[in-house]
Amino acid sequence: MHAIIPTSVRLNADPQFTGKSITIAFLDSGFYPHPDLAGRIRFYKDLAGEHALLDKNDPIESWQWHGTQTSVVAAGNGIYSGLAHESQLVLVKVSENGRITEDNIARGIKWIIANRACFNISVLNISLGGDEDVPCTRSIIDQAAEEAVRNGIVVVVAAGNSGGEHSIPPANSPSVITVGGYHDNNQPDGNGLELYHSNFGPTADGTVKPEIVAPAKWVAAPTLPVTTDVGKQYQHVDGTSFAAPIVTSIVAQMIEANPRLTPGAIKNILISTADRIAGAPAIRQGFGVVNARRAVELAKKEQHALNTVGCNPPRVQNGHLVFVYHDDEARRVSLAGDFNGWDIASNLLTKDTSGLWLCKFATPGPGSYQYKFVIDDKRWIEDPSNGMKVVDGFGGLNSVLVVR
Repeated sequence: MHAIIPTSVRLNADPQFTGKSITIAFLDSGFYPHPDLAGRIRFYKDLAGEHALLDKNDPIESWQWHGTQTSVVAAGNGIYSGLAHESQLVLVKVSENGRITEDNIARGIKWIIANRACFNISVLNISLGGDEDVPCTRSIIDQAAEEAVRNGIVVVVAAGNSGGEHSIPPANSPSVITVGGYHDNNQPDGNGLELYHSNFGPTADGTVKPEIVAPAKWVAAPTLPVTTDVGKQYQHVDGTSFAAPIVTSIVAQMIEANPRLTPGAIKNILISTADRIAGAPAIRQGFGVVNARRAVELAKKEQHALNTVGCNPPRVQNGHLVFVYHDDEARRVSLAGDFNGWDIASNLLTKDTSGLWLCKFATPGPGSYQYKFVIDDKRWIEDPSNGMKVVDGFGGLNSVLVVR
């Protein structure tokens, strides 16, 4: 087990930030009061009322292992410490008789919203999903997740592990951070990254997920105790269930570094600091591999109060299309797409006092238009605020705007 690379080493994370004073909520099947979390569990809620207290002397149940592992991956302080190993935790059990229902997932999210101020919850990790593949507007889980983001909670969700299938609620929710997976074959040099078989692609709404990928294989996590020597029992696990809490722990570091950050700003920073795996399809990895150190560095520098959900996707305003982009390090931003013949000189964005780059022009006729932002005349990227995308034919993605 000692051969497994610790997450902090694997991601070259900044050890200065440990999630101190940040409260992370976990929605999961169940939990065990593992020693790696001792003294930091602020509250435990069992929505089913089956186990009102989190008691290590109670009989151990199989449904406890998943939530125990996800929470320890993010915030454990044992042999394999999580990046947020000084954070506080709120644990919410949503299983009932061993089953997880959509109603209970939605109830769990709403409980966290209602108790956010009481426990100062900043981040919510959800490493499970519903059953029904429906558009966001028809999903009670998605609607609850969107409400959580509007209430200032960063929601991080596992993409799922079904390969070519797309993500389902709440991972298909537009405002959450959906995390796919990659692995490095447990090699310390970080070379030869490969994508995990995460869910990906357009959701029922047409939004492309995931946004980023994180380690989903060779992740160290505890086993449920079978002896009194619980602190030394670990195994390596795999799945986006464990990639998501790694991103959750990075988010806790970012908020510790800059408590003013909104969910929209955090999502924008994670996207803008990620790096794509060369040669791997962009549609499977979103903006690429999460970069823990770079995300925290940019979080420290961020001075602008982006709105709760981030920069808005293109919108029609007074007969004009308005595009918005945020990048403090950009010197020049332009818009290229079907509507201007992909000419990077036709539509330049200007920076306003809030730090946003803006562009507007007369609304084109009805139709579907593909576009990208061009940064400093050389870096072409899709719109981080617009989840509607298609493969561009060159290994990347174009953003899609539909004018009705």
